[in-house]
Formats: sequence, structure tokens, C-alpha cells
Amino acid sequence: MTDNMNCKQSDLNFKKTTKQTNLFVKASKAKRLIFNYVWNEIPVFYNDVSKVLTIPGGTEVSPTILNNPKQIYSIFGAAGQNDVKQIKIIGKLKIIGSAEYMFSYLKKLTLIVGLANIDTTEVTNMSGLFNYCCNLKTIDVSNFDTSNVTNMHGMFGNCYNLTSLNIEKFNTTKVTDMGEMFSGCANIKKLDLSHFDMRSIPRFNQAPIGSDDQSTFAMLSGMTKLKILKLNNNCDLKNSNMDGWLYREGVHYGQPIDSRWVNLDGGTITDAKGSNIWYPCEMSTKYQVGQDTDTYIRFGIVTTQYRDEDGNVLAPNHVRMGLIDEQYTDVSSINISGYVIKNIIGETSNRFTDRKNKVITFVYTKAQVFIQFVDEIGAKIVANEVLKGKIGDEYHTLAKTIPGYTLKEIKGSVYGYFTKIPQSVAYVYSKNVINDAIKDEVTKPKLNNKSKDTINELSPKTRAKKRENIAVLSLGGTLLLSVVSIFWLKHKKLRR
Repeated sequence: MTDNMNCKQSDLNFKKTTKQTNLFVKASKAKRLIFNYVWNEIPVFYNDVSKVLTIPGGTEVSPTILNNPKQIYSIFGAAGQNDVKQIKIIGKLKIIGSAEYMFSYLKKLTLIVGLANIDTTEVTNMSGLFNYCCNLKTIDVSNFDTSNVTNMHGMFGNCYNLTSLNIEKFNTTKVTDMGEMFSGCANIKKLDLSHFDMRSIPRFNQAPIGSDDQSTFAMLSGMTKLKILKLNNNCDLKNSNMDGWLYREGVHYGQPIDSRWVNLDGGTITDAKGSNIWYPCEMSTKYQVGQDTDTYIRFGIVTTQYRDEDGNVLAPNHVRMGLIDEQYTDVSSINISGYVIKNIIGETSNRFTDRKNKVITFVYTKAQVFIQFVDEIGAKIVANEVLKGKIGDEYHTLAKTIPGYTLKEIKGSVYGYFTKIPQSVAYVYSKNVINDAIKDEVTKPKLNNKSKDTINELSPKTRAKKRENIAVLSLGGTLLLSVVSIFWLKHKKLRR
């Protein structure tokens, strides 16, 4: 290239002559600061310290004309100065013909200021325009007039760090090649093609002829973080290779093959209603022009379940599909007749996650009445009981007969209706008091059948002796009773 030859001449000789096309200027003896180059017959200035390349231009009325401009990278080829970090366009430029690869391969470029100063109304070719601008995070092409462009192949290809792109004003009615247009744009999350007209692309709305059909081949490959895709009736995704992976600079780029996409179909990004649920590879093969037009999102799932304490289904599951990384906050319970919520399993507020189904379970229980049997200080006497029933149903409770205790009072309603709020009934008992006489009677030993059986087990001689002793005792008792009776009668007569 002529520019490369000029760079070599400048770098090798560094001579100050008025005929040099690339003039090297020393700002100091110790360090080179400014390089003056000629690019497409206009002078440009490169600051070797700030790494800024400045491109002057003309005025609104008289812009500087660039006919089929060569790529900027070429002027640094011989000098080895491919470390431009910023480009400033400070005047009006008008490009005529092809702008193919104009900014490409400036891998350290982080910012282009003044793209709005470029008149693109007569540009016919923008293929590879920003290809391999690996460190650009934003490109303002919102002012580009693309009405005469026929080729956009690889226009933004391999811009790995590009995070957003406003191409809503692009006129693509004449474009015949969009192959690899966004390939490798790994950090773009949203792509709006809703204003694209792809009807000039060969074999529009027809089956692709393998990889030889380059018109849309790999258009969406390597878009790792893409999660919103807006399409219209004139968009065709055939052969766009949405599931394609790229290996660049030692890194793999692409979507997980098991991630999934769904159309909104009138829903929202946190509750999509569509039925076109496709893997990335299916976006290219199943999408039908004009029939499947919609906004598509890469989604995660949140499933809400409604179960009783035993795991029985009380109501159908609610499945929500939402944009990955988007917050969901409105997961809530539903009213189920006769039941109240006992607890919640899972996160009712979090984010939709790629390739995961988050499950939230609302566990319901019937209304409850807790019954206690306690003493006067509230200590439990026997086990508590729980009555369960549907809200609005009637309940009845009963006191218990507890040995050694007497029911003293009842706290709460012994009968009523089950409500959402748990109820309680307490039966309070007092401990019975036993006096000494009753206590002695209760504790006096009694001869039971076992004692009789023991006597019967004695030997005949012993049994005879026992009977003799009993007879003597009985006779003695009778005599004593007679004496007492005689004494009492005599005493009574004397008193008379």
C-alpha cells in the first residue's frame, strides 16, 4: 500500500523535507510525541503519549471528501504503532463508495468521538467497518445513513466488548449480505432488528443452502450475553447460526446450547406468554418469517406450587418465564377455600436464572383449634390436642376426666367456627386434696385373695393351729363384749 510505503519512509529516514507525505516531528530530543501522517490525502495527527489519533475535516457546507478510504490501520503498519486508543473526528467528512474495514483491527481502540461528523449517504459498502475493534464498548452509529449500503458483512464482527448498539435508524432495504454482521459481539445484551428490511437478501424466506449461503451465515454467532431480540415481518434468521461458538484470542464466545428463548406474545419480560419456546439452534431453523414476528427473550423459569402439609396438590402450578437476570418480586400466595398458609419454601423475590427452574412452594394447612389441659399454674397435665377443619366449619371441644383432678374453669370457646386465625381453648384443673382419715382408709392393708390363697397353701397342722387361735380370739372377744354389756346395764340402773 502507498500509505504503508510512506510510513516506512518516515520511520527510516525521519528527514525534514517539504515533499514528505508523512512528516515525523520531534517535540523533544528525548521522546517522540507527535506523528503527522497522510491518510487518504488528508493530514492526520497521532499523539504517541495519549494514543489519540485526530482526523480533521471540512465544514458542513464543504466537507472533506473521502473516496473509498483505506483502513486507518494501514498507516501504522510499517511504524508498528497499532496502539491507538482514541480517534477524534473534528471536522465534517463525506465518504463516497466503500468504507470497507475503515476502522478495523484497531484492537486497543476504546473510543471514537465524532462519528456523527461522517456523511454516509453515498456509502455502498460497510463490510467489516468496525471488525476486530475488540475494546470498543460503545459505537454511536445512530446518525448513519445506510440507505445506499448493499454490504454489511461482518460490520461489527468480533467487537467482543461492545455492550450496546443503536441501529434502529438503519435502512437496510438494499443490503444483500448480513453474514457475520454481529458475530462475536459477546457482550451485547439487546439487539433491536425491528426496523430491518432483509428482503433484498438472496433466498429471503427460503431454506438455506448449507454454509455456502453466506447472506446471513453466522450473523448472530458468538453472542454470549444476548438475551433480547426484537424482530419484524421482514426479518429472516435462517442460517444466522445463533448457537454458533467462536474461539478468539484464547476465549470461547457463544450461548449455552441448552439456554432457551420464548416470544412475549403480549406478555412482559417478567411474564412472557408465548409458545415459541426454542433453543438457540432452533431460533435459526424454526423461526418463520411473518408468522413468528415478536420480541424474544432468553428466559429462566419460576414455578409456584400450592400444596398441603402432606404434599397434596391444592391448585395448579403457576409457571412464569422471565428474562434472565431480571428481578421477580410479585410471587404471592392464592386464596384456597378452607386453608391458611403455614409456611413458604423458596425465594419469593430474586432473579430469573438462565437454564434453571426456581421452585417456590406455598404450604397450606387447615384452620386449627389448640386444646390444652393444664393445672392452675399452667403446667400441662395430659397431652395437648389439635382440632383441624376448613375455615367456617363448626368445631366442638370436650373436657377430660383426669384422675386426681377436678375441672375448675375453661378459657376460650369450647365450641365455635374455624377461622383464619388459630384459636385456643384451655381446660384448667385443680388437684384434689385427700384428708388424713380417708388417706388412712385408702392406705390400710387389705387381705386380698392372694392372702387367702397363701393361708390355704399352709400345712394341715399349721392350718389347724391357725383356726384354733382364731376360735380363741373370737371367744375372748365375745366374753369381753358380755362383761362390758353387764357393766353398762348395772351402771344404768344405779343412775335411776
